[in-house]
Amino acid sequence: MQHRKSAVEELLETQDGRREFAKEELAVEATEVISELMQKEKVSKSELAKRIGKSKSYVTQLLSGSRNMTMHTFAEMLFALEYKAQLRAVPMNNMECVQVSWQIDNLTFMNEPPRQQRGGSAQWVA
Repeated sequence: MQHRKSAVEELLETQDGRREFAKEELAVEATEVISELMQKEKVSKSELAKRIGKSKSYVTQLLSGSRNMTMHTFAEMLFALEYKAQLRAVPMNNMECVQVSWQIDNLTFMNEPPRQQRGGSAQWVA
C-alpha cells in the first residue's frame, strides 16, 4: 500500500512551503505561550484586555489567529502577565522533526508550554 503524503509533508517539500510553515509555527507558538500563561496565572481574556488597554474581542482575535500578532503586541501581552520573552534562533536542520522546548527561570519543558513558577521570563525554541 502506497503512503499518501499529508498536506504538511507536501508543504515541507519546497523552500517556500517550509518558510510558510515556519512563520505559521511561530505564530501558533506565540499564541500558545500567551494562552498557557493566562491559564497559569488565572487571567481571563477580559482581564488581559484591560491590562493592555484593548477590547476582549481584540485579545480573542489575537489568540485565535484571526488577527496578526506583532512582536510588540506579544511583548505587551507578556508584560501584562508579568513575563518577558527571550528568543533564540536555531538552525533548521530538519523541519519534519520539530521539537519545541519552553524555558522559564531555567526550567525546561519539552513540547509543552511552561506551567510552573510565577513571574519570570518565557523562552521558546523551535
